[in-house]
Amino acid sequence: MKTLEQLARVLHGNPLVQFPARWKRVPLADVAVVQNGYAFDSSSFSEVEGIPLIRIRDVGKGQTTLRYRGKFDAKYLVRRGDMLIGMDGDFRVAEWEGDEALLNQRVCRVVPDESLVHHRFLAQVLPRYLAAIQEATAAITVKHLSSKTVEVIPLALPYLEEQRCIAALLDEADRLERLRKEANGKAERILPALFLQMFGDPQTNPMGWDTAPFGDVVRDVSSGQPKTMKRDFKATGAFPIIDQGQSEVAGYVDDDDALFRGELPVIVFGDHTRIFKYADRPFAIGADGVRALQATARLEPLFAYWSLRLSPIPSAGYSRHFKFLREKVLMLPPMERQRRFSIAAKQTMGLGLRQSLAEIQVRDVAQMLHSRLLGGLVQTSRPHQLPPR
Repeated sequence: MKTLEQLARVLHGNPLVQFPARWKRVPLADVAVVQNGYAFDSSSFSEVEGIPLIRIRDVGKGQTTLRYRGKFDAKYLVRRGDMLIGMDGDFRVAEWEGDEALLNQRVCRVVPDESLVHHRFLAQVLPRYLAAIQEATAAITVKHLSSKTVEVIPLALPYLEEQRCIAALLDEADRLERLRKEANGKAERILPALFLQMFGDPQTNPMGWDTAPFGDVVRDVSSGQPKTMKRDFKATGAFPIIDQGQSEVAGYVDDDDALFRGELPVIVFGDHTRIFKYADRPFAIGADGVRALQATARLEPLFAYWSLRLSPIPSAGYSRHFKFLREKVLMLPPMERQRRFSIAAKQTMGLGLRQSLAEIQVRDVAQMLHSRLLGGLVQTSRPHQLPPR
């Protein structure tokens, strides 16, 4: 893909890069300089001495694991805020957030002409083009991107003032999303600390509580439960879908027949991922690899959930891990103490739930803004302004 016409054919019809017709299309090279990194001599690499060296794996991280001790041309120095692209694999694009460093081979720098394209607007839209190119090369095992391809990306540009407005709005949405994630993470750290203070490490039982085998105090109630396939996940709906992925909610369903049939609460265990989730409201089980577990009368459900969550399970890759869970021996502190923890946990998890819901709302607003602003559905500039040259 070395010509504008070839790349345009590859990207044609991809919704990621469908922008308003009134936006002018220009090759990226007309409004920015694309600079390749240099093949620095690996014999001068060091982990402790020299100047940081930016390799593909460092794009988006803001720090490096290697340094370079040899001589170099200053034109390869990267400074904070410079826009970088990893040329292999995921084609990651990010502004450099670290200290001054060197631009290594297979990483390129994009330097926009600020009189034609606003750098933050470019930072917001360029990942969409690279994602579309990556989709077009999905069947290729090892993906490579050339600077020639980057130079002929058919960039759609509104008026410069409109670029600034769009970039400012999207940057603010991204900032709010980051802040909400940070707040949710802080709430998530409270309960492990409280559990360890009240009961000690569930793996070693340092306080000497009575114990019982996993199978005596936890029941597997997964059998016969309806499961919702990923193709049936909806973005919104009446009931949440809980699967074995990282997100608390994987999607939504409206059908009552898809819901978990049994008493709540239950502990949801990802048989492949080793992830635990707590479900105390009607929900649907997402696809395969999910176990629904129920605490017996000797365990408070929230105590059981945190006891299991804080007990390490060895990794067997993407194999099933329930066999390791069945081998666990669980602590049995007095029920009164378990209940006190459960009360505190419900209050804290209520806060966490509200923050999670707020996070989802912020994310949805951010996605809506991206879609509407980059789709030209929101007019942000005055009509008399001149378009880019």
